[in-house]
Amino acid sequence: MLALLTGVLAGVFLMGRLLRRKAELPYRRLWRSALAESFGMPAAGAIVGSAGEEYRRLILHQPCPRHPVLAYHLRWQILPALALYTALRRHGVEQSRALREVERLAWREIGPLYQRAIGWLKAVPDPFPTWRVLVRLAMRTIFPPAGWRTLPAVDDGICYGFDVVGCWYHEALTALGAPELTAVFCKMDDYLAGLVPAPIGWSRQGTIGTGAERCDFRWCRRPASRQS
Repeated sequence: MLALLTGVLAGVFLMGRLLRRKAELPYRRLWRSALAESFGMPAAGAIVGSAGEEYRRLILHQPCPRHPVLAYHLRWQILPALALYTALRRHGVEQSRALREVERLAWREIGPLYQRAIGWLKAVPDPFPTWRVLVRLAMRTIFPPAGWRTLPAVDDGICYGFDVVGCWYHEALTALGAPELTAVFCKMDDYLAGLVPAPIGWSRQGTIGTGAERCDFRWCRRPASRQS
């Protein structure tokens, strides 16, 4: 996660400069290949082409936040996902399947980054304190207070967690007319939990994107007998 954090922060400014020069759909090659698994290459090419056109339209009409990290989230996560979702729907893909495809491709995009970033944590004898520090750092940098409003919940050495009561992804996607896409990004937290070392357990009761009042994040030390 530390590597991911460093990469994101360093990349935010470079990405911003690149996006100001041309509004090309990120991940289009990866997505074309992944979509071919579900729809075949000709249809995948058509969907990605349509998504690229929609992305350029969104970039032209959607104001970019002045905060560089929020600009990164908008232009490299929210708008690409929305463009892909819109393209899938226009090509006749039913809504629930379109959402599943966006979820699958989103994880295909970021999953390897997470795997490389936190793989080293599995070699740490007691990874819980390190994980706590990394999450706190991420919430100040990758998911800053400018976009995410959080409340402390628990931090007692056994469990660490907080509640998100304001999510910029949900606010942005609601304003863009696709609040249902928020749940796709919520799901990335669950996928990430599968990569965290076994001594750290993850639980969640609900998310704003799925209709709850808040997103609860909880990590707890697992008893040794339950780590296998």
